[in-house]
Amino acid sequence: MKRMTKIGIILTVASLASGPVWGGGWHFSSSSQAKTWTVSKTAGAADFATIQAAIDAASPGDTVEVIDSSTYMENLVIRLSKGALTVRAMPDQKPIVRGTSSRVIQIVGAQNITLEGLAVTGGTGDALEATGAPSRGLKIRNCRFEALPDTGIILTNGDEAEISNCTFVNLGGPCIELGAGTSSVITSNVFLGGPLNGVFADGIEVIGASTDIIGNRFSDLGRIAIATFVQDPNSAARQSTVRMINNLITWSGESPSGTDGIQLVGSPNTNNDFTIVNNTIVNSTRFGIGLGIGLGDLQSRALLVNNIVTGSRGRAGGLPGDVVIYGGSEIDRAGTLARTTIRNCLIGGDAVFASVGRNGNITGDPKFVDPAADNYQLQRGSIAIDAGDNASISGYEEDLAGNPRVADGDGNGTATVDLGAFEFHSIGCLVEPSSASRTVGSMHTLTQTVTDISGPIASVPVSFNVMSGPNAGMAGSGITDSMGRASFSYTSNGALGTDTIEASGTAKGVRFTCSATVEWTAPLLPLQYGQTVVGSIDSPGNAIVYGFEATAGDVIRVRMSRATQSLNPKITIIDPQGHALGEVADFDDAILGVSAPEPGTYRIRAEDDNGRETGSYGLHLQRLNNPVGARLLTAGQNLSSSIDAVAEMNAFSIVANAGDKLRIRMSRATGSLNPMVELFDSSGASLAELTDFDDAILNTMTTASGTYYLLLGDDNGRDPGGYGVSLQRLDAPAGATALVFGQNSVSSITAAAKMDSYLIAVDAGDALRIRVSRSSGSLNPLVELFDPTGVRLLESSDFDDVIIDRPVDKAGTLLLLVSDDNGRELGGYGISLQRLNNPANAVMVSVGQSTNSSINDAAEMDAYRFDDTAGQMVTIRMLRTSGSLNPLVELFDSNGMGVGKSTNFNDASFTVALPATGRYTILASDDNGRELGGYQLSFN
Repeated sequence: MKRMTKIGIILTVASLASGPVWGGGWHFSSSSQAKTWTVSKTAGAADFATIQAAIDAASPGDTVEVIDSSTYMENLVIRLSKGALTVRAMPDQKPIVRGTSSRVIQIVGAQNITLEGLAVTGGTGDALEATGAPSRGLKIRNCRFEALPDTGIILTNGDEAEISNCTFVNLGGPCIELGAGTSSVITSNVFLGGPLNGVFADGIEVIGASTDIIGNRFSDLGRIAIATFVQDPNSAARQSTVRMINNLITWSGESPSGTDGIQLVGSPNTNNDFTIVNNTIVNSTRFGIGLGIGLGDLQSRALLVNNIVTGSRGRAGGLPGDVVIYGGSEIDRAGTLARTTIRNCLIGGDAVFASVGRNGNITGDPKFVDPAADNYQLQRGSIAIDAGDNASISGYEEDLAGNPRVADGDGNGTATVDLGAFEFHSIGCLVEPSSASRTVGSMHTLTQTVTDISGPIASVPVSFNVMSGPNAGMAGSGITDSMGRASFSYTSNGALGTDTIEASGTAKGVRFTCSATVEWTAPLLPLQYGQTVVGSIDSPGNAIVYGFEATAGDVIRVRMSRATQSLNPKITIIDPQGHALGEVADFDDAILGVSAPEPGTYRIRAEDDNGRETGSYGLHLQRLNNPVGARLLTAGQNLSSSIDAVAEMNAFSIVANAGDKLRIRMSRATGSLNPMVELFDSSGASLAELTDFDDAILNTMTTASGTYYLLLGDDNGRDPGGYGVSLQRLDAPAGATALVFGQNSVSSITAAAKMDSYLIAVDAGDALRIRVSRSSGSLNPLVELFDPTGVRLLESSDFDDVIIDRPVDKAGTLLLLVSDDNGRELGGYGISLQRLNNPANAVMVSVGQSTNSSINDAAEMDAYRFDDTAGQMVTIRMLRTSGSLNPLVELFDSNGMGVGKSTNFNDASFTVALPATGRYTILASDDNGRELGGYQLSFN
């Protein structure tokens, strides 16, 4: 699913024939003493440092103007005495009002209030609410409501408002709530979903209110884009007129409880008149339009004309539920059917009304231009072109894009309105290049092409205007040639940034507007594969551009990580032709990979995601299919390295055979590094990725013989530190030491991530005893045992002493890996191996015999054996004679099963009745495996 991210709207709605839905016009008071009060966070730059202080000082008719783009941590209250007050942002400024409690903005009965150009966020509840006496003449224009925990705008108790050209995004509740008795005109707004959207995140909620909802865009709303609800039965009976015209509604109901595009519900004490004309409603989670006007309501009516409703994922009668009736009694459903008129609509599925094929209703593919890019205009040949009812559009003459509403789109000589929110015009315009990147100070040329259904149109005047960006205000004009082309060139003034250029005109009575962008960049900073650089975004909106050489087929990896302040990294990779190959942004660490389609100079644009934050960063470039500077890492090897810069990644190469079972371990040695391990094949394709707090262990099997590559770094890109990395084959270990039964060895873990490998040749039926004990340092032993195919049989770790008893069911050679539990503690250890059922190098002892010996190394276990009969009572004692040994004495039968055990500070003994006749084994050792000393063993 393609989600809407950035939307530009040009929409002019002509005055409706009936005027605003509440009747009459706005009423303003005027005063010859009206004054403008300025607000700025900069000391001495304005009259006040807070918006509320300016509001409190203002008189009716005054203007409060915020002249900077600062964030104002305050809640605003506009009281009854502040009639006709305007609170606005200075042009080109974007001040933010970040609330600290509920009702970020409260209008208490004040009349003719205008709010313009403010961004409203934060708070603990609703953003803007009119309270007290009805507020009439309220205008909310060009405002942004974002990241709010609850409702955006609440109107109740007879309030009258115009809400236009606002953006609502990432709200935890409905964007606009219209309560009983309110009247409003809601035009040219954008309603977007976001992570705060929950169960009740509707676009517009209407309860017993009258409203015109015209020319708005809704996308990814948590539940319903436009919803009408049953009025409180205790409220006075109301006549409500609700008109929904020229709206685009896509992907409604994205929350777990998501439902419909439009919901129409009446109630017994509300006589609703619903008019739904020329809307495009696509891909609703449940129903496109759900109607319930007959639910106890015997008077409401609904007219649906010229709409496109398709792609809904709910089902009704086995068909897509694009237009359906909600549940209720058969009388309720019959009432909804009787009072609903559907004509000249394109409906994907309508099992309830069975309207398709009657009254001009059709079904089929509307042929949108590019739904994946949120372009729901109609393509040439769409069945929705010229399929509407002209009589239903009286009073509004433009579509959602601002183009004339009625055109002869199918070329039959009769102009007929199209279905949906957009009118198809045979006039086409194209600006090339649509996007480009140039170095500041150079010249840029654009070419506009104008066509209609028969081909290029000559002699059309075209105006070119740089609408925004560092060169805003530059303009030019041209007249199309025989190929329908007109060109415009201009030279950058030397400032960095992105220009938006519009090319517009009128051909055959139809207005056309096309746009393009050009990014003006500083001279490229050189960058090479394998290099890490540091940089900074020192001012809002700034970007740093790097250049590097690539060959066709290079798999490019770029990482940008925040180093300081609040920068949210954003990376764009641009090919030699100026086309963006890929773009990614993240909170503090952005990673982007693309393939180079051709040789040449590529660019990396590094900036802040929202253009507002500043800070320093690290940037790393690498080629994944043949990393520059990769160090060879061989099986059985341990290497040490470090991450010294933000975003840095170290490359290693591994030569492997098909089917190799590899163990790769990366462990922090110093600093605050959180290991990140990525494995790629020789083509640069990602095979595996693993991160961990301080110790990452990756087990993987290769599918083909060849060279593989590792990228090692920090998990979030900004914590430096030293690390160790080691490699081993689990099925064919390299450099492993043979471990012999009855043998005790000493070794040490001397580097982070180091893993010592041992091979053990076993026979079926062997009862293994493996012991690894720390002898020095802070090592916490981790012991792992693998079968000959590399499958792990067991894993055990302990603070300082690991003992493993394991029976073997088949002969073969096992792999034992010994390392530190978290990969970063170092120290010496002892390791010993013994068979409990057939011990090697065991000393035979007799009844009444005492033997003197000693434990000389960590993990050492001395073995003794004797033969005896079932039921015989025996006492075995191990007494320390020197050193710090804490005796541990164990007795096992001929199958290696434990019969008795004792440990004590210096004298351990136990008495047990022998369970069977046969050979028994005694193991004598230190209790924790690391204390040494002499002992006396007696058997009675």
